[in-house]
Amino acid sequence: MNMFFDWWFATSPRLRQLCWAFWLLMLVTLIFLSSTHHEERDALIRLRASHHQQWAALYRLVDTTPFSEEKTLPFSPLDFQLS
Repeated sequence: MNMFFDWWFATSPRLRQLCWAFWLLMLVTLIFLSSTHHEERDALIRLRASHHQQWAALYRLVDTTPFSEEKTLPFSPLDFQLS
């Protein structure tokens, strides 16, 4: 850990300023990308909510009368016997 401080204080002030500028640029870039990520996530949440509302409206449009199936007998191999 002391080696880092020794290197830092041994460098010229111009190089230290360039390092600070680079790290500051990286930090600003990460903050900017993070903020756009939040906007995209919020847009996706709104899109999912609208799709959910559309599906709910479509389900309400469908006729809800119960479907009555014919009463069928279970399968039996004996049904295929010839008399």
